[in-house]
Amino acid sequence: MIGSGSITNSTAISVAGNATLDVSTLSTPLTLANSQTLSASGNGGASGTIVTTAGNDLTLGVASGLNFTAYDGATAPLTVTGSGTMFLAASNTVHMVINHG
Repeated sequence: MIGSGSITNSTAISVAGNATLDVSTLSTPLTLANSQTLSASGNGGASGTIVTTAGNDLTLGVASGLNFTAYDGATAPLTVTGSGTMFLAASNTVHMVINHG
């Protein structure tokens, strides 16, 4: 995403293995709406990545969900890189599906 790019009309945001969601070049930090869910499906040696930078973080809405849909027990389904942060609220639900292969 670049500049004023937006995913406000997307209820489900998915970051697959070897895919990248880059919020580092946005003109403002990205905060997901309460109705939006972030899913990561990286496994088998291929993590999804969120790229941040100082001041351009990713924040989940207070009712947003975070889903790890295919954790294989070895590969982190999602990584966060850069000098920014991915923020979760205490009220965010986190679901993990463990893939026993």
